[in-house]
Amino acid sequence: MYDPQKEAEIRRQLNTAFSDLPHEWESCGTILTAPRDGDGEALWISLEAEPIFAFALWHAHYNEDDADLRAFSDDLRSFLGGDRAVVDVFDRADGRWLLSDLLPAAKCGADALRARFGEGRRIHCRYWDMQKDREYLF
Repeated sequence: MYDPQKEAEIRRQLNTAFSDLPHEWESCGTILTAPRDGDGEALWISLEAEPIFAFALWHAHYNEDDADLRAFSDDLRSFLGGDRAVVDVFDRADGRWLLSDLLPAAKCGADALRARFGEGRRIHCRYWDMQKDREYLF
């Protein structure tokens, strides 16, 4: 159920947590979007019934309890700060999307990704700073 007081609290937390980041936010109701510099790939945040954070093909839903709101804030901050990447995994033979995940940057190297996802994969690691993006073919 929609709670305007909860929305105001989440917005306050976002403004506090991300006030030092140099990104322009565009708000439409309780949905925030920000295009990534260079290609316009959009970061999407919904504060409707439950917080949602999405980028590329990955998204996550968070509950409105304190622990999940902290996880939401930590995930968003670490992604925008370059400490995590959205990883999209495709079948190399037919191009079919298999899965997406938000991984620490330390787990986005070729060896770690090959060990985690195996052979026959095309893997995109997408960061907020597109200069860090990587694509791997295994």
